[in-house]
Amino acid sequence: MPQITLRIEQELYDSIEEKKGDKDRSTFLRDVIIAYFASQKNEVVSQEKTVDSQESANASQEITNVTQLHYENEYLKKKLEDLTALHENAFTLHSQEKQDLSNKLDRAMQLVSQEQSINMSMQKQLMPTPQEITKKSWWQFW
Repeated sequence: MPQITLRIEQELYDSIEEKKGDKDRSTFLRDVIIAYFASQKNEVVSQEKTVDSQESANASQEITNVTQLHYENEYLKKKLEDLTALHENAFTLHSQEKQDLSNKLDRAMQLVSQEQSINMSMQKQLMPTPQEITKKSWWQFW
């Protein structure tokens, strides 16, 4: 897709930022340019309409409508492609997050199992042997 770079005054930049809302700046400016050219075609057609007779006025109005519908159709196709790409991206991210979460859960379960086995072996090592239990009375510590 070709690219256009231009310099503008700070006031115009602030106005664009204010008007674009949540839209991406490139998308917003592309929509503005498309709307401008559609309105220019409407003006050209309306100027021709005043010169021509009623028949040519109806024909030019139909051409304007068709042209405008064509621009709107192209715009909607681009938006649909963008939405499809975003949907696919969101689905991919969701799958990756689900896989990451599953991997983390498996790792956590392994760590818990290791901790439990270490804890059991430590308890076995700390317990007195059966000979020590029967040999000493409860008041004999050493």
